[in-house]
Amino acid sequence: MKLFLVAILALLLTGCPGVIRHVDPDYSSTGDWPFRPLEHPPVYAGGNSPEAKKLAGKMFVADVNAYAYYVYLYAKSLNNYAEAKGWRTPMAAPLCEEFIRPTLHDIPSGIYLDPGSRSPQDISRDLSRQIKSLIRGYREDRESFNRAYERHKSSCLVR
Repeated sequence: MKLFLVAILALLLTGCPGVIRHVDPDYSSTGDWPFRPLEHPPVYAGGNSPEAKKLAGKMFVADVNAYAYYVYLYAKSLNNYAEAKGWRTPMAAPLCEEFIRPTLHDIPSGIYLDPGSRSPQDISRDLSRQIKSLIRGYREDRESFNRAYERHKSSCLVR
């Protein structure tokens, strides 16, 4: 009798399909993803008569509300799963950071000659020195502006 009970118990334990849990196939390529994809949203199915359309509209609104709650719970579960795995949200960059314009040289209101310049060569030398100084300043401004603009462009997410 004991042997018979042991044999029946062994058959029940090994042959009972309720003990073995069916595992659904993975829905993602990660292999470690416990969530199935979102279900499709509800579709409006209107009726022929005005009463049927009104009832279908009410049912559709109820279905949409239930679906919104389902999506909320799905997202909450995903967040909890990510938090349990130690995942962190990446820092969100703005579409474009503020463009900080570099300080530029002032535009001169005029050219002022050296009072000691009397001969045409002295005046020409004084003018060329001031013009070279202006050109050098404008080239520096252009380079600093271009560097600042390139930094600005590299910080933008949308190009």
